[in-house]
Amino acid sequence: MIRADEGLLSSLTAKRGRSLSSEERRVLREAERTAELVERYGKAAVVALVGRNLTLKDAERILSQEPRLTPRFFELLMEAEKERLLQAFR
Repeated sequence: MIRADEGLLSSLTAKRGRSLSSEERRVLREAERTAELVERYGKAAVVALVGRNLTLKDAERILSQEPRLTPRFFELLMEAEKERLLQAFR
């Protein structure tokens, strides 16, 4: 769910917030936003976050429109995946 190199994640956890690089701060912010989504939406957030080629913003948009695992949620998820795939080939 967090797109980062394993070495970067291990250095981030070792530092525990002290003097982080800009890349480490970005990853930490992404991890915090991901945790907030999962805390707020639970399983639906996890499903949205593992969508193919979807960003955190995509998952947030889907969850704001449909916060539960319903047929509409999966339609929104598939549509977002389709849009991302089309963007990759443009």
